[in-house]
Amino acid sequence: MANITIGWYADQFLQQGIPFTVTASIPAIREEVHADISCILSNALQNAMEGCSGCPDAFVRLTAIPQKNNLLLRIENRCSSAQTRRQIFSTTKSGDGHGVGMISMKAAAKRQNGYFRAAAENDVFRVDVMLCDIFSPK
Repeated sequence: MANITIGWYADQFLQQGIPFTVTASIPAIREEVHADISCILSNALQNAMEGCSGCPDAFVRLTAIPQKNNLLLRIENRCSSAQTRRQIFSTTKSGDGHGVGMISMKAAAKRQNGYFRAAAENDVFRVDVMLCDIFSPK
């Protein structure tokens, strides 16, 4: 599931000319975690794509690091100085159906006994998500 989501966004970043780097090693995860991983990756990467669009020196980086039976996901992207100054991250889109991405990612992390954190500093927006006890037994 992670490979499909990452691959789809890699193509989107390529089409938009946004450099995208991935450093990931995700062992087999329990099947019931797939939807939460997909939710987190798709929301975070969509936000990153929108957040760095039009920024000079745009980039998106995805890092996925297994630690024992846990997985740390970090998504970083260039953002505007105005975004860096904001510390409450709400949607900038209008209309119905927007503004649920961060809430969805927090809920997914919580379901996996983990945490979600978002912060912006020095024109870089960062999302950190820890998912706990998610790997399939060997």
